[in-house]
Amino acid sequence: MTLIKKSKYKYLPPEFRFSHDYCLFLHDVLLSCLVGGERGEIFHTRIEFNSASEVEETKDMSSSELFEWLKRKGYEKSIREIYFKQVTSALLSDMCHFIYEALQCSIKGKLTVVYALLRKPFKDNLFYLEWLLADPEGFCNWYDEGRFKERQVSMIPPEEKIDVIKRAKEKFRFGNSMFPPEFIYNLRFEKKNEIGFEPLWEKAHHLITTHSFYA
Repeated sequence: MTLIKKSKYKYLPPEFRFSHDYCLFLHDVLLSCLVGGERGEIFHTRIEFNSASEVEETKDMSSSELFEWLKRKGYEKSIREIYFKQVTSALLSDMCHFIYEALQCSIKGKLTVVYALLRKPFKDNLFYLEWLLADPEGFCNWYDEGRFKERQVSMIPPEEKIDVIKRAKEKFRFGNSMFPPEFIYNLRFEKKNEIGFEPLWEKAHHLITTHSFYA
């Protein structure tokens, strides 16, 4: 008896298969950056202590105790480096998990689950990564102060989001030759954008949608 392997594209129309595989490839590129970075220890922080006595003093400290000690001793630069590297790693890892599961659900035709899963990585994770790129010092100061509620993505005004996206684009090569920041903002955050993701994400998350544009 010959066993016939079922196509993984059972529910995915042919015209979308190349795009789906390209998205999976981009996911793998992000994942390779994360895995390669972990192997290369680029997310580690090396702290040069001022004396051997400080090394001995910190040996048995917990993480929270060490952070408080570093603050008291004036190692603010090292603290911000730790924040930057660890938050970047955590955001990217979380982002990859959600994107991968969304792509797997797309193959199975579970589109409501797909859009529910894509909301967090492209609305929240990506914005914080953009902020880390655009203004690492400002982000780390906010993170250190613990003012998380006021800096939820939903609480940040549109003009500030656009400014962060703009400054992040300016940090990488060919950034200004791609889509303008206003277009990127509208694609991810604007409720009235007919080609945007926000209406799809909202409908995927809520049984009842009261906003006039997609009620």
